[in-house]
Amino acid sequence: MELLHKTINEHEFFYRDITGDRYVLRENLGNSNVYLKRAPVKSSDIVLDLGGHIGTFAAAVAPHVKMVYTFEPNMESFSILKKNMEPYPNVKCFELAVISATQKDILYFPANGTDQGMGSLHKQRGRKSYWVKTVDLDSILLAYKPTYIKCDIEGEEYDLFCDRQIPTQVRVISFEVHFGKKQWHEVAYPQLLKNLRSQGFEFPTLVHEKQWALIFSATRKVKK
Repeated sequence: MELLHKTINEHEFFYRDITGDRYVLRENLGNSNVYLKRAPVKSSDIVLDLGGHIGTFAAAVAPHVKMVYTFEPNMESFSILKKNMEPYPNVKCFELAVISATQKDILYFPANGTDQGMGSLHKQRGRKSYWVKTVDLDSILLAYKPTYIKCDIEGEEYDLFCDRQIPTQVRVISFEVHFGKKQWHEVAYPQLLKNLRSQGFEFPTLVHEKQWALIFSATRKVKK
């Protein structure tokens, strides 16, 4: 696997010369960070990064927060993530898929071609699969007590957050939500928004017609 690199936060940051890596570099780094411009982090934040990929979001927030816990099940992406996070002592990396159930492993469907390094826990036509280790979301919420959650996990966001009671210390959840399945955009997406609103989260009016994905941040005031 041949890697390119560029300088980020005065450290070398490694990536593959493929479409997916170049896209997340543009999406997450610098002043154009699509999550942070919607909901900035605080120095006291404990960040839970669901879908760490190669570490672009974690690298962007690590210098500005207390702690980052990043989870990535794709074995190739995780190897780059771990390498990229070496300069940041406040980042811990886990080669795990975060799911809503308690089970040891689950099938993972990695993307191929120019999008290699990405993938989904949901079956994708034409993709091969392999087993990955898992951790249930409840256990990491209890263990790490995050205040800021970033979630980009290719459809699994609905399984994790549509019906979940979110711990009261969480003040921000920044999502990339996906609409690749009819059930997602017709049922799961409205249910997700309803659940967030019921727990005091606010977000702008969201229109997703003819989009395959949408990024937004849900924020709420947290009592000290």
